[in-house]
Amino acid sequence: MINLVSLYCRNDGHKVAFFPPGPAAHAAKKARVRKDPPQSETPAGASTAIQQSSAAALQVSSATESAPSPTAVHEVRTASPSSPQVQSTATVLDNKSDLDGYVARAIFGAGLPVVTVEHTAFVKMLKRLNPGYDPPSVFALSTSVLDLEYSGVEIKLRAEVLDSTAVSLGVESWVGQKRSLVTTVLSSPSPAIFAIDSTGDMPNSAEMLVDKIENTMTQLGTARISAVVMDSTDNMKQASLTLQSKYPAITFLPSCAHTMTEMMREMLALPLVVNTLDTCAQLSRFFAQDKGARAAIVRVSEQSMEAAAPFGDPDDSSPSGLLGCLFTIERNRHSLDILLAENGTLNALNAHVKDRIMSLAFWEEVSMLTGLFEPFFEMLKMFESDSPLLSTFYHRFTLLWEHLDKYGNLASKFQHIISGYWQAIQHPAVYTAYLLDPRFPPSSLSGEATSDALAYIKRTSTPEVYGLIVDELTRFTARTDLFADDAIWESAQKCSPLHWWKGFIGSSCPNLQPVALRTLGFSASSGLSKSKRDMFEKIQTMNAKYMAEEQASKAAVVYLNSNLSLSVEDGVAETKV
Repeated sequence: MINLVSLYCRNDGHKVAFFPPGPAAHAAKKARVRKDPPQSETPAGASTAIQQSSAAALQVSSATESAPSPTAVHEVRTASPSSPQVQSTATVLDNKSDLDGYVARAIFGAGLPVVTVEHTAFVKMLKRLNPGYDPPSVFALSTSVLDLEYSGVEIKLRAEVLDSTAVSLGVESWVGQKRSLVTTVLSSPSPAIFAIDSTGDMPNSAEMLVDKIENTMTQLGTARISAVVMDSTDNMKQASLTLQSKYPAITFLPSCAHTMTEMMREMLALPLVVNTLDTCAQLSRFFAQDKGARAAIVRVSEQSMEAAAPFGDPDDSSPSGLLGCLFTIERNRHSLDILLAENGTLNALNAHVKDRIMSLAFWEEVSMLTGLFEPFFEMLKMFESDSPLLSTFYHRFTLLWEHLDKYGNLASKFQHIISGYWQAIQHPAVYTAYLLDPRFPPSSLSGEATSDALAYIKRTSTPEVYGLIVDELTRFTARTDLFADDAIWESAQKCSPLHWWKGFIGSSCPNLQPVALRTLGFSASSGLSKSKRDMFEKIQTMNAKYMAEEQASKAAVVYLNSNLSLSVEDGVAETKV
């Protein structure tokens, strides 16, 4: 948020002290004049708003801070009626380009439509804060001012890349508003959106993807790229094979997020699941469209001392959307039972749907499916994080097998599907990340997977360093020397594994530490989370009248980078299913 007072009292980081003319001084008249010439007095009839703004600036000035550096400022003069006139100055930020930048960051950072800058209430607020400031027009804000903010984001990202020894790149191709898009994200290990490019009506061919990815790698510095995570489309898989043969030192990984989503689509399409999901979707759509029904279920929930669970978007056909609808219907079961007993509330509900929710068999199906899919739903939620870790995903996936065993014959219908996708995501880099994650015991990794991890470490290390890495890895996995202390491992459960390795514990293994930081920094996703995709689409739509598509994409990049979580702990520290 902009510090509104600082617009008046700060200039290059300094504040100006206001010294009263004597110990008996009291509130004096304030006035505001131009700096050039400095001797000119405030004209009579200065607005009350200006006087109040100047007074506020004087009140927050500190008597211990130094005077400001000479820049374009307004002066505020005070005089004591009981002593000779003594002048003091308080600075008011008067650089229009700086103020325009604050306005741009407020609008784009909050995801507001660009036309907000010309809204009467918004303009009045700015004028109240600084009467001399004229905000940019919609055209200026969406062109030159936006370009400056976008350039600032680019400069910051490039500086972070230069400070990093290893950068993980994520590339995702998708379709938004009937046009092909390619999203490029960075992890160093803090996440960042590097670019969202449109290819228009042209499909994202393998050749085009290779060119685009190579261009990005060149911009960032190929030597700094440690891994490229790519989505699971056929063209992206072909591009991955081409790039892998050309850059053998770089690790190319499939996106676990996309693989998991495809797997869930196939599982949720099974007949024993789809009928129940369809009933839930129809019920959700009814409440979304019927205002009276929504009010009724809120009323019933309040009477039952329960919080009404929102039904969500009935048109969201993604796996997370379908499962969210399923779980919401189950949470509202008690309220639905009451509404069914009332006369007239659900009269407009489809007769088949009403019969279904009145039957005990339907609720048994719902209960069975929510129990079965709960860990899967939680795994999908982790991809809403800006930094989902490979090791966390691998750990949770391995626990799914034990969970499915609880469902006997029913599990067999899903195990075949899961096995196929499980093979698609297995990679030595995934094993290595899991092996080096201090939250998980090394014994939980199979002997074959451990051998693959060692081979991967050897391939990505120099021969002279590999021997030292193995020595340190032996101490780490055997939990000897420093690692023999249980407190060391308990601390790993309270923070991100990356933070754990960055500390003094990781420093005790100077050769293994960079391997751990590099590998654990690989993301389990190649692109944007669903919520951020939706926000990208929203920014494009609400600014379509005022911005070209390229400028709207820049506005989205500014928003997304302003709202990313820079911590890799968010949403990934929990290791239980």
